[in-house]
Amino acid sequence: MSKQPAGVVDDHAKVPISSFPSSTYTPTVEPTGVKLTHNEIIKQNFNAVDVVEHLKQGDVIYVRKSLKSLIPEVTLFICLFLLFSFFAFMNPDTMSGILLGGLVACMVVAMIIFHKLYDKRHEIAWNIVSSTTGRNSNTQKTMTINSAQLRTTEVSQTIFQRIVNVGNVRISDMVPDMNDISFEGISKPDFYAAVMRELYRQRIINPS
Repeated sequence: MSKQPAGVVDDHAKVPISSFPSSTYTPTVEPTGVKLTHNEIIKQNFNAVDVVEHLKQGDVIYVRKSLKSLIPEVTLFICLFLLFSFFAFMNPDTMSGILLGGLVACMVVAMIIFHKLYDKRHEIAWNIVSSTTGRNSNTQKTMTINSAQLRTTEVSQTIFQRIVNVGNVRISDMVPDMNDISFEGISKPDFYAAVMRELYRQRIINPS
């Protein structure tokens, strides 16, 4: 087999996907044949090999943006609520108007948070990795990559994202710049990058 192209695992280092070490680890939790969420994966303390073993049995992982990546928006929501509540308390004559304005402002921020959390969902299965955008709108778009054709896995994080352990994982296939998928603002991005590399390795070993 020809040499595999390199996969970027963080901002400062490059590690070839093909060099990801094989493992003889046997998962202690049997695959369930159900949809797995990030919370379930963390609760069961799965590692990358565990997750791929579940994918082999037909399980599907659903990943979406983490609420931790929206801390600025959540902070704004709380501040607006407290600010308008304070002004309403200090001005009882105009309390109803102030509370109404505060309610509208908080609802706008809450809708922004909801949209960012649920508009995009990512799926990781044995055969494909896909990302669906526009779930809260009339136009919905899904991009897919064959897991046996993964070319690179790139993790990017800002300073704030490193602090709260969230980040972006960009995945591309064998055709450069043609079919990239970005998992934005997800929790534990390095873990999911490791899952992608292990999935690619297992698909090469077991192409069926």
